[in-house]
Amino acid sequence: MTHLNADEFIDAMEGLLPADRQAHLAACEACRQQLAELASALGDARQVSIPEPSPLFWQHFSQRVRVAIDAEPARGLDWPMLGWLRFAVLPALAVLVMVLVFALPRPDRSATSAALTDGGAVEVPAADDSWVMMTTLVGDLDW
Repeated sequence: MTHLNADEFIDAMEGLLPADRQAHLAACEACRQQLAELASALGDARQVSIPEPSPLFWQHFSQRVRVAIDAEPARGLDWPMLGWLRFAVLPALAVLVMVLVFALPRPDRSATSAALTDGGAVEVPAADDSWVMMTTLVGDLDW
């Protein structure tokens, strides 16, 4: 049987450990030792008193955060400063895409091969002309 995991140690400290895992805890010296160490650490943590912050702490907290954020150096590229770049690059990319669309050679629409299906001849596009087959099926659709 495996040792207790972190969740089971918490359950054991709260008295919610299932009976089969409780039996393992009773039989396993390593798990009992770890549970005792955790209980001791929790007891030590409960004995420490943490003072409440001054009421002025909460009143000035947001101002201190704001000042700390303003004092932090900027990281990476500042996109608002490079706004002109967006207006130059995006149209250039659009023109490049249009040039590529119209300049690339198109497949020949007449490249088909005949195949026999059910005793009759049927025109089937060649295997490497899948785009021709698609445009033949779709027809003359426009934007």
